[in-house]
Order: sequence, then structure tokens, then C-alpha cells
Amino acid sequence: LTAAVDVCSAMCKEYIATHGADAMTPERKEPLTNEIVRALLALGADGTQIGVRVVSMDTPGWASLFALFHVLAQTGFRKAEVAMPAGESWTRDRISFANVVWRIGGKIVSSPTIEQLNALTSGDYCLLRPPPSKSDPLSLHWGPNTIYLRFDATAPINAARALAHLEKVRRVPADKRRQTPLFVAFSGGPWLHRPLTDIFKQMLQLCSVEPGMICKYSMHSWRIYLACALLAAGASHATIQQLLRWRSEDALKIYARINDATYAGALAAASQASISSIRTTTLTEMMDRCGLVDGQQHAAFHDAWMQHAASATVNAADAKKLPAHDADALVAELRACRSELTALAADKDDDDEE
Repeated sequence: LTAAVDVCSAMCKEYIATHGADAMTPERKEPLTNEIVRALLALGADGTQIGVRVVSMDTPGWASLFALFHVLAQTGFRKAEVAMPAGESWTRDRISFANVVWRIGGKIVSSPTIEQLNALTSGDYCLLRPPPSKSDPLSLHWGPNTIYLRFDATAPINAARALAHLEKVRRVPADKRRQTPLFVAFSGGPWLHRPLTDIFKQMLQLCSVEPGMICKYSMHSWRIYLACALLAAGASHATIQQLLRWRSEDALKIYARINDATYAGALAAASQASISSIRTTTLTEMMDRCGLVDGQQHAAFHDAWMQHAASATVNAADAKKLPAHDADALVAELRACRSELTALAADKDDDDEE
């Protein structure tokens, strides 16, 4: 594929020369900020007018919507993990009440009572099982990894508290949890992609987001927000990758963006740093110029060892240990590279709307 890669590279360079480098730069959605997230969640007060509807948190639709937003802020779920495309039927592989288990007073509770939910404290947790996703379609990699959401009665962003309220509003029986969608729209059915995006954009307008900036946000901005917030809070790349459920660091490098103050601070610190490293090749040249090493002797030393290696004999037993290289192995390697490249391309193509 070397020739094909060279041609594609040349075409890209020609395109940039004609249209400018910014024409090749991918446009990605912006992360929500903590201020925007808190403003969005603050709209969940009874009587708030959003579009043609009025918020009533004791109804399944509104309780689901704000629980969904709290969950997105603390899990970074993709839109496709909490909502459905139009025209599809809800199936049991989607997120349901069976994905939610509670640890109350140190005991696991799969279907909590109203009394248990009312008595939740800061030592209690909602244990959320991730549904199948783009990076884990069979729920084999991330499905077994529990998401731990600690209850807090006053924190502005708290998914466990919002899910506890949803439990009290929905009151789903224990034997119906698996076939009951966790988040439902005002119609009573699961949230669909387009209506969820539409009401999200309406709510951004109510949060004083500039009209020209609203198009820069999508439901994927919740996921980018969490990645950026974790990075700003000092979380390691391994931790961010685990909490956002990425299979590799490639997506992390795209979405976990450094804040402006951190970026500028690092540059300021770099300007005061002392640089003393030196490569061995440069060190040898410096020693030659100072008369510490005879350049001819140095070259002769390498040449002597090369001749010694060329004249060495290898017995049959040692020969068996040598790696075998043939055309079949080369073709297999090329095919493996192609598969890896295809998989990497799929991971890179992370659609903001999914």
C-alpha cells in the first residue's frame, strides 16, 4: 500500500496548497462547561417553561430527562446509549431499569422501596451497568465494569440523586425492570435522537448560550465535557480512558483537551526550565573535537565487530531459533496491518451525533 499512501498524501498536500490547511481540519463539537451544565440542570424546577412545555418533576418525562442529563454529566454516555434512532423498536439490549442497582447501607438492593430511596445518605451508591455501545457492541469489554455513582443530597451534579428521584416517580416493579426503558420521553416511549437533541438546544438558549454558539454543541458535548473536566481535575489518562470507556488512547487525545490556563502555565514554566540533555552521537563528536576519542579508532571498532559477525558460524541447533521470514508471513503482516488500520479509522470516526 506504500504507493497508494504516497498518492493520497500528495493529493492532500495539493488540496491544502489550494484551499489552506484549515480546510483539512476536522470540526468537532465543543465541550459543555461546568457553568452550562449547572445552568441546564437548574432548569429542572417545577414551573420552568421550556419550549411549549412546563417542567413538572413528578412526571416520568421530566424526571427522565433531567436524570438523563445528570447521568450524561457523570458517565459520558453517547447519545446512542440513552436514546434511539427514529423507526427502531426498543429491545432489551438497551439501557433499562435492570442496568440500575443500589448499594444502600452496604447491602445490594436491585429494586429499592420508596422508604429506602428517601433514606439514602452520602455512603450509598447507585451501581450503573453500561449498556452496549459503539466501542463495545456486545457489552463484553465495558459491560462488566460497574459505574459507581455516589449519592449526594446537595451537589449540583449528582446522577445518583436524580436516578433515585426517577425510581420514585416511575415505581417500576422488580419483575418489570429489564423490559422497562430507563429514560422515557413525554410520550411514554424511549427518547429518540432528534427530539432529545431539539429540547437540549432549546435548553441551551435558556442558559444564555450565544445563538451563534449553540450549533457548536451537541449531545456529544456531554461526553467531551466529562473528559475535559477529568483532565482539568488532574485525572490520569488511564483513569479518563477507564471512566469514558475508550478502548484506546486515540479518542482520548482528541476529546480530553487542556484548559487555557493549564496550557499557558505549562509554557510559562517551560520558559524557565534548564535544558542539559545531549544525544550520544553529539557527545562523541564533541569528544572527537576535544581530542578525547580517535574517530578512526572508533570507526575501526565498529568495522571489526561487523566483520566478526559476518564470519561467525551458526550450528543447526541455533539455526532453529532464528526467526523465519517468507512471503506468507509478509502477506499475513500486511493483512493484519490493514485490519488494524480499518479498526483505527472506525474509532477515529466518532460521530458527534451518535
